[in-house]
Amino acid sequence: MLATVLPVDGGLEILYGPEPREHDRDPVEEEDTMSPEASATAEPVIKLAYLARRNPALTVEEFALRWRQHSLLAGSMPSIRPGVVQTAHCLNHYDRTLFARATLEYDGVNFLTLTSADIALSMWQSDEALELLQPDELATFSTYARHFTLTTHEHLASPGPMRHHNLIFFLKRDHRTSPADFTATLVEAQAEVAGGRRAVVNVVVDRQPGYNFDAVTELWFDSPDELRDVAGSPVFADTYLGRRAEICDEMRTVAMTTRLSHARPAISEQTAVDRPVRATATAMG
Repeated sequence: MLATVLPVDGGLEILYGPEPREHDRDPVEEEDTMSPEASATAEPVIKLAYLARRNPALTVEEFALRWRQHSLLAGSMPSIRPGVVQTAHCLNHYDRTLFARATLEYDGVNFLTLTSADIALSMWQSDEALELLQPDELATFSTYARHFTLTTHEHLASPGPMRHHNLIFFLKRDHRTSPADFTATLVEAQAEVAGGRRAVVNVVVDRQPGYNFDAVTELWFDSPDELRDVAGSPVFADTYLGRRAEICDEMRTVAMTTRLSHARPAISEQTAVDRPVRATATAMG
């Protein structure tokens, strides 16, 4: 998405044009068809995970639109866009009938798969990020995005495409479990509960104060009803959660049931972020 940023009274007017298509491919398919030999020697896949709260001045509905507009701005920036392979912006369902322990305190999770570990550092440092993107972050979130971002290494537990709903857990390792055993057991448990769905364990390698987690897991579904059925099944409630309790400090777990708001590349027309949009972002600072 190419953006023209124009000064107007009281803020910035951002005019978005057609999205460049250089990344319009499915990285999931590339990942899933990788040979075991290549996978064993490949560099770890670097993924950022945001655990976001909205700007308290925004309603839930306003936040959903505001986040999409913010994503368009970020995706227009030459210092960021080439380094991002895939994004997946997931909004909280705020529905504990889907999973009784789901959080109502956070508003969304964003996953950004990057081309390299260097991007995880450099993307925050450019003048355009500091002067344009960060003020827009404050108009969207409760604080700067970097303050609630975890850097992870992705471990694919069960291959498959992203779907429209995602059950996400932020997990803390029990101190009696070694990091290696924690990762291996969690990947195995995630694969067993997946039932052929896409399941991922993202192991945290860098975290921010207040976000002391060791892994972020993904389990993707076609519908909220499917998510509810799996989360209420014996294999999930007894076997999966039971195994996880042996390696995690579950008192510190944050669970979120989400819907995919938008993604780049999109998985469907409704998740496309590259539709022409006109919006006004309030200048801050």
